[in-house]
Amino acid sequence: TMSLGPGIKEVKNLLSQHWRDLWVAASDNYTKAVVRKSEKLKTVEAREKLIKDDLWWQEELREELRSRKPPHMTKTDLVRLMEWKLARGKWRPLLKRLKAGNSEEDVVTISTNAFHLADGNGEESIKEAVKEISKLVCVGPATASAILSAYNPSKFAFMSDDPLEGIMGSRKYTLKMYLAYNKELQGHCNELGISLDIGEKALWTCATLGYTYATMNALNVAESSSSQPLSGERTIQKRRQQTESEAHLKRQKKN
Repeated sequence: TMSLGPGIKEVKNLLSQHWRDLWVAASDNYTKAVVRKSEKLKTVEAREKLIKDDLWWQEELREELRSRKPPHMTKTDLVRLMEWKLARGKWRPLLKRLKAGNSEEDVVTISTNAFHLADGNGEESIKEAVKEISKLVCVGPATASAILSAYNPSKFAFMSDDPLEGIMGSRKYTLKMYLAYNKELQGHCNELGISLDIGEKALWTCATLGYTYATMNALNVAESSSSQPLSGERTIQKRRQQTESEAHLKRQKKN
């Protein structure tokens, strides 16, 4: 068996935790993870661009897409999104083909159709939207998921490398794999009571910064409160301590 990469171990660490605060704490450190990722880039311009583009992908792009009637993406958006994705993940020589292979008209038409499909109900709408946006040249399921998660982050998780491998056990960039990954992560997030994008960011942050550092704030919070769910043994121990201290207080009141 292949040994797990360091990032995958960190992802699996978080996946084994069913305490909401840990996931939220990790996603709160997402920007730090992007900065850490940017430090691997060669120039100051490239580093600054990744940080700016990431903020755009997270916060601005959705409003831009939805403000257009009907909602759609432009070729400029597509190129910027691909630049961001390649800088945040693994660099591949795709930009020239992406620019040459997609006309402005294609990008508008196909993204209009894809967003319309994304607004449908059920899992079929997820599948159809990913298939539609993947008609663009150089847009596979992972890039499709980045586009669709910008449009509707509560329905489409971004298919990033380490979270994908941590959840699915391998990195296959196929439609079938995306649908399984998205469903699995959605299940986790529903149980935890967090949104899908928070879940993906939390996992990616753990892969990038390490589980301990990424979730540190949650552990600090837990130490000062008793909201931390504990494993079976520790729960029993804790309850026993609580019962003992309550009994002790009662005895003191009597005396």
